[in-house]
Amino acid sequence: LDADVVVVAAPGLASTPTVQRRITVAAALVQAPGLDAAPRGTGVLVAGPSGTRARALTHSSAKWRTLGTDDGHHLVRLSYDARPDGRVPTSEEVQRDVRTLTGVADAEVRQMHTRTWVRTIATTPSVPAGQPSPVLVGEAAGVTGLAAVVENARAQATLLIHRPTTQGASS
Repeated sequence: LDADVVVVAAPGLASTPTVQRRITVAAALVQAPGLDAAPRGTGVLVAGPSGTRARALTHSSAKWRTLGTDDGHHLVRLSYDARPDGRVPTSEEVQRDVRTLTGVADAEVRQMHTRTWVRTIATTPSVPAGQPSPVLVGEAAGVTGLAAVVENARAQATLLIHRPTTQGASS
């Protein structure tokens, strides 16, 4: 293929190396009047030691107000690295993590559902010296979340539009 730019959008067509990561998400209905004020905004990303196994907490009722209630109930979503033994977080663990990450001491999990899946994440491929680096978007670029993926894709498209072309070279 002789081209200045090649766009690969279908899974399995790119030669980008991947790694697999198992993720467990716990969605919980929490009784917590202290969450009414959204003390951590719409969520928390966990970086480093925190006293919790959760990697992130989304306060869904704060992020999407239509999911909220007027009686102190809130929907939250916590993300975890899946355990090798397949065990999912218990409601007690999720309750503890919600309390730790939000600072709301009286949060009580009323209902909870978990789901575990394997996520395939692209890693940056090695590029021979003198060759242009591939332009990666989505999780292949190391970004997650719809807003970040869209922002990154727009930025990369702008770079491609303004990238100098080289007759006969492929990118």
